Amino acid sequence: MLNPDIPFKVCYQSTFGPEKWIQPNIVDVVEDLAKKGIKKISVACPSFTADCLETLEEIAEENNEDFEKLGGESLKLIPSLNDNEEWVRSFAEYLNEKEEEFEQSRIYS
Repeated sequence: MLNPDIPFKVCYQSTFGPEKWIQPNIVDVVEDLAKKGIKKISVACPSFTADCLETLEEIAEENNEDFEKLGGESLKLIPSLNDNEEWVRSFAEYLNEKEEEFEQSRIYS
């Protein structure tokens, strides 16, 4: 549940070549926050259930480097769900159940 006392902003990471993409872009938001004197920010990527090059390289490293160059102290990436053993175990169980359902439907088809 969101804490109304903690400010947050929704922004988008992905770009699509030279075309204009969904706004606001995280690069612009990070720059704006640094210019406003914000020193520490945390970033969550809720559309990613697993960390990947986009989150680990672009968000955690590149955006953090840019933020620090602009005067920020740290940009912290909140780990994706794959960082939680319980979630991984539950997801594996879900996949096994779906595989069993799939196999049963193939047998009776």
